[in-house]
Amino acid sequence: RSLEGAPEKEYGGSIVDADRNGIPTFVAGRVLDLAGNPIEGAVLDVWQAAADGLYDVQDASLTDTNMRGKFRSRADGRYLVRTTQPVNYEIPKDGPVGEMIRATNRHAWRPSHVHFLVSAPGFQSVTTHLFDSRDPYLDEDAVFGVKRSLIVDFQKHTTKDEAARAYGVEPPFCTCDFDFVLVPVAA
Repeated sequence: RSLEGAPEKEYGGSIVDADRNGIPTFVAGRVLDLAGNPIEGAVLDVWQAAADGLYDVQDASLTDTNMRGKFRSRADGRYLVRTTQPVNYEIPKDGPVGEMIRATNRHAWRPSHVHFLVSAPGFQSVTTHLFDSRDPYLDEDAVFGVKRSLIVDFQKHTTKDEAARAYGVEPPFCTCDFDFVLVPVAA
């Protein structure tokens, strides 16, 4: 869930407060309108589970904003988020959700993903995920959230190449590119 009061981050800032040995990852792209024009100042509210598969609300040792942050798109619509490579994880199996999973004889695994809530004045907000194309649970998401259009390549870089120099980190690290398209609010 998006968290009210998630901290504002600079372009390329990190949502990682507590390192759980995740692989540094950069998610970049643009926020565009239906005609392909950039949207400046769009807010991208980003959150995900840490590398150990837990969200901040599940681990009392974490700050209440670990793996959360808000970013703004630049004049050219570009955004850049630093995080860690998303991991798959089991959803809690206690309570009614656990009963449903057991009753339907399903597993409780979510494929690795990063959450986004993207908004801009004059446009409809969109809440979505970006899913790692290599995850084994893409076709069996416990909460049925995967759409083909949201499956992206988290490219792993393992050598000192141009990407490493561009992002200023040592390998290994991952990069992912995705453009968000917002629909205008109906008149």
